[in-house]
Parts: sequence; structure tokens; C-alpha cells
Amino acid sequence: MVEVKGGVVGASDRAVFFSTKKDLPAQAVARLGTPEKSQLGEHGRLIEKEKVASVHAAQDALFTTVITAKGLGDDIGVHAMSHATQQRIVAEVQALMGRAGKVEQVQPGLLQRSGKSLFLGVAVLVLTGLFHFLVTSMTAATVDLSGKHARKEEWLYSIAHTLGPTGTLAVGGVIAALFFFSAYKNSKKTWSSQRYTF
Repeated sequence: MVEVKGGVVGASDRAVFFSTKKDLPAQAVARLGTPEKSQLGEHGRLIEKEKVASVHAAQDALFTTVITAKGLGDDIGVHAMSHATQQRIVAEVQALMGRAGKVEQVQPGLLQRSGKSLFLGVAVLVLTGLFHFLVTSMTAATVDLSGKHARKEEWLYSIAHTLGPTGTLAVGGVIAALFFFSAYKNSKKTWSSQRYTF
């Protein structure tokens, strides 16, 4: 078994697994399969030998390692402690499969590098537009602070009243700009992954 952030990754005679329990007995590990998956802990994952499709070993700062399953199986994604740890995970999967697999160098696309930040930036812009619309259309006479969501409505109304239309656009614009700047920074980062396909 190889220790990673949050647990361990290992291979039995029948499967590769991730477990949050770091003290699994060697006897239990040797025969782990789908029926014994409950021994891996609440967030444990297991891929049977015949369903292992590939291992991606990214050369990024977190040493991201992803073991993918064929079809719609549960992929195992972990952050290794070092490059050596990452290579030990790859070696465990190769030993389980009985072959090294076909090796390819893969470069991440723009969406992999910046997609999350771009999505959050666009979401903030949309929410800012909606909030601006609400602020400009609200007056004290039209606000009904009753019902089971009265506290939430009062809280939103007080924020809207404090910021005003211009403040709403300014705060939303600053938050969106931070996400877009993060996306720009991430787009400049480059790393490669080694993909071992079985």
C-alpha cells in the first residue's frame, strides 16, 4: 500500500483500491474485491482488475494521480506525496495488470487548466446581474418580509439597501475579475501527464 493525502492506495490480487483506513491488515488487503469493499471505509473506492482502463500521472504541483475505470465506474483520484510515491502507485497498478501498459504524454487543455475559474467568473457575473435587477426594482414598500424565509429576505434586503445598484455592480465585478484573473494565471501553467493505458 502507498500512503497518499487522505488515505492509502493499493492493489490486491483482484482490484486496485483507495481507503481512508491506513491500518488495513495485510490478509484483508490480499483478497480485497467488490464484496469486501465495506472494509475500505466510508469514502473508499475500488476498481476490479478487469475494469481498470488507465493511470494518469500528472507532473503538477500536487502529483495528481487518477486511476480510471472502464465505462461508468468509480475512478480513483488522489494527490501523491511526491513523484516517487506517484511512481509507486503506477507500479502497483502495473503489477496488478501484469503489464506496463501503453505510455503516452498528454498535455492538459485550456478547460482542464482554467475551466473551473472561468465557470465561477461567469456565474458571478450572472448572479451580479440578477442581484442588480433585484436591487433596482426593490423599494421599501414592495418588500414583504414575512413567511418562513423572512430572515433571509431581510438579510438580502439589508445588503441590497447598503450596497445600492452601483455597489452591487462594483462588488460583483471585483469578484468576477478575481476569478477571471485566476483563470488567466492557470492558463499559463503547463504540465504534462503520463497516461498508462491497459
